[in-house]
Formats: sequence, structure tokens, C-alpha cells
Amino acid sequence: INKLEESQQTTKEWSSLFKNKVDSLVTDVGAVRKSVIETKSSIDTNNERFRRKINIVVYSLPENGSNSKLKDKDSILRLLEEVADKKLENEIVEMFRMGRRTEETQKPRPVLIKFESQTITNLVLENSYKLKKSEAFNRVILIHDLSKDDREECKKLLQDRKNEMILRDDISKWVF
Repeated sequence: INKLEESQQTTKEWSSLFKNKVDSLVTDVGAVRKSVIETKSSIDTNNERFRRKINIVVYSLPENGSNSKLKDKDSILRLLEEVADKKLENEIVEMFRMGRRTEETQKPRPVLIKFESQTITNLVLENSYKLKKSEAFNRVILIHDLSKDDREECKKLLQDRKNEMILRDDISKWVF
């Protein structure tokens, strides 16, 4: 009977030890799973940013009634030629208005332009200052295509900077 009790006690000790090890492994697996999910999310975010590097968004380009795709294409090509001082028709992969057209709003929908390479995107954005002097496109704005998270982060940083400048009460030195 003593041997049986000893054997039973040893079995309980081993069982407790294995239970602790299994619980520890379950916790570790949960931590690894969480880390994998966070890494996947980070990779997806970076992939989205990479895909958007060759895009620009054009704001305030007036919409033309029917056949707007053809007129938009013509307007965009003229705008890009004015900015880059050369024809970029062959460099455009895709171009479309974002959002749905509604009759209630008078505000034109933004246009997304996807280029062949980031070099062309940079060329257009670097020379976008020329639009200020343009008669036809002086109200048009060209910007990078940012993800929603990036837009919110930029908006927050800009607001923080404005608040900082207001606190200093020195509006003349605003640099963004």
C-alpha cells in the first residue's frame, strides 16, 4: 500500500509539473499568435504604402457633365503637361474619379492617377508649384496618395504643430 501511495504521489507531482509546462506553452503560443498578427498587420500597412507611392490625388479639378471620363483624361493630360513640361500620357497606368457622383454636392470628386514609376510621380509632385501660376489649373491641388491612417496621422501632426504655434503666439514663423 505504501508503494501504491508513493506511486500515486509521484504521479500527482509529475501531473502537476506537466500541467504547469502545458499552461506555460499555451501562454507562449498565444503571445506568438498575437505577434504574428501584429507583424502581418504591419506588413499589410507597408505593402499598401508601397503600392500608393506611384499614385497622386488631384483635388479641385472641375467635373464635366456627361462623357466626363474623356474630358477628365484630356484635362489631366493638359495639367500634367503644364506641370512636367512634357507629355506623360504613356506614363499613366490608370486614372479615375474617386467616390460616387451625386447631384446634391457641387464639390468635384478627387482624381486618382497611377503612374508607371515613382520617378514620374516625384517629377509631377516636385513641379506642382507651377500650378499656382497657371490660369486653367490654379485652384487644383496635387498630393501623395495616402492611406486613411497616414492622412489621420498627418492631420494630427499638423494640428499639434498649429497648437504649438498658437501657444507661442508667433504665427509669422509657421513652417510645415
